[in-house]
Amino acid sequence: METGKVYWAGDLFNFKDLLGNRMLADRFNTLAEGRWQAVLPQDSESNSSRSQSIRDDDLELLFFQ
Repeated sequence: METGKVYWAGDLFNFKDLLGNRMLADRFNTLAEGRWQAVLPQDSESNSSRSQSIRDDDLELLFFQ
């Protein structure tokens, strides 16, 4: 069975947002029991402000990893 991916997007403005996203995604992954995997944009985005680069990185994270 192939694991589906869910793009778990949320605010990324401060440490509280980043930690909250991580905690919710981790709980989701536990409850999904391998059927689904939460993909967090904060795990792949660099400090680049170029929106196209960010989009491309996110798509690569979803489809090519």
